[in-house]
Amino acid sequence: MTISAAIDLFLADRELRGCTQKTIFGYKMFLDMFASYCGGLGIMDCSLLDVGVVNGYQLYLLRKKNGNNGVSGLSRSTVRTYVRHVKVFLTYCFESGLIISNISLLVRLPRPDKRAIEILSDGAIKIIMENLDDGSAFALRNRIIILLMLDCGLRMMEVVGLKREDVHVTDSYLMVLGKGNKTRVVPVGNRVRNLLSDYMSLPMWKDAKHGYFLLHKSGRPITGSVVKSLCFRLKRGTGIKKLHPHLFRHTFATNYLLGGFGDVYELSRILGHSEVRTTERYLHIASYYEVIRRRGRDSYFDRLESGKGAEKND
Repeated sequence: MTISAAIDLFLADRELRGCTQKTIFGYKMFLDMFASYCGGLGIMDCSLLDVGVVNGYQLYLLRKKNGNNGVSGLSRSTVRTYVRHVKVFLTYCFESGLIISNISLLVRLPRPDKRAIEILSDGAIKIIMENLDDGSAFALRNRIIILLMLDCGLRMMEVVGLKREDVHVTDSYLMVLGKGNKTRVVPVGNRVRNLLSDYMSLPMWKDAKHGYFLLHKSGRPITGSVVKSLCFRLKRGTGIKKLHPHLFRHTFATNYLLGGFGDVYELSRILGHSEVRTTERYLHIASYYEVIRRRGRDSYFDRLESGKGAEKND
């Protein structure tokens, strides 16, 4: 069977398994790129796939030149994402009898880039909140969009997909539909609960003819583009250089642990992670920022200059 035909069967299988259209679209995009690479080598049939082909694809991605500046455009972390999708496809091919061995088990992913995740400082958050109070008709909605990510830990598309029936203001929680069509309960703080209640009292919200919670000025549901555009305006208005939707979620997770609001297991459930080890990275991030926050104390050199040496502050 050709690789393209196998991809079509695989995508149909994902749909039957209950994957969202966004997930299926992602698989199609990544696998079409893999099929295109194989086609360039003259490999059209699944039976010709082996570890060497997949490893060659990884090297191709790592060495791929960016047309604008001639430098490698894909990080190791990005290549890992590309190849993970290919590995799932290869496992499907093996289980379906399209290839004779499970090549996926032999494919090793490149080590990820170990970049420290930065979060927003308390000062930056205050500036963002002030910038959101611009007096516009949608200032309240925009504030809710940001706080659903910053104070509740929702992903951008979870904010966009929030339904009216998912918002339980009286009991201070949300029912959030996340990755893999998995639903989870997310607690809501008092400030956000009050903002949600105020938003629900607006005539525009009451008159909406659909079930989505957050509205575009046209009355239609908001899209991811609305959230990205809001972040771009905030970035320009506040002067904060790094500002994107997922940064708010990173900030929520780190501050949840720093503030002692719960442990990593509770945080994992709130974030909707399928494995706790995915959440554990925030333990390391929180430990870094705890050190930074303690730097208000004297350093070794401060003590040395004051004649205290390495003695501890009382």
